[in-house]
Order: sequence, then C-alpha cells, then structure tokens
Amino acid sequence: MIGLIAPLMGAAVKTMCMSMLSEELLKRVIVILLRRLVESTANEVDDQILQAYENALSK
Repeated sequence: MIGLIAPLMGAAVKTMCMSMLSEELLKRVIVILLRRLVESTANEVDDQILQAYENALSK
C-alpha cells in the first residue's frame, strides 16, 4: 500500500514545489541542503560530488 502511495505523494509534492518556486530557486535550495549534508560527514567523496554538481549548475 505504501509502495503505491509514496510515488503519488512524491509527484504531488514535486508539482506543488515546481509551481510555487522557480526552478532556479529550487536549485539553490537543493545546493544549500547538499552543503549541509556534506559538512555533516567526514569523508571527502561527497565533497567532490558537491563540487562537481555546483560546477555543472554554474555552466
């Protein structure tokens, strides 16, 4: 049952987010959240992934 409800809820939330926020603002929020997650870990792999993601967004 949860397997059926989760994708529907995810799609609804995504639609609401995209209609309320501009795509650029949503990208900035995602980068902020990713930075916080990266700072909370000690490994360097996620640092490199975040850097690559930020570079891809800046192009």
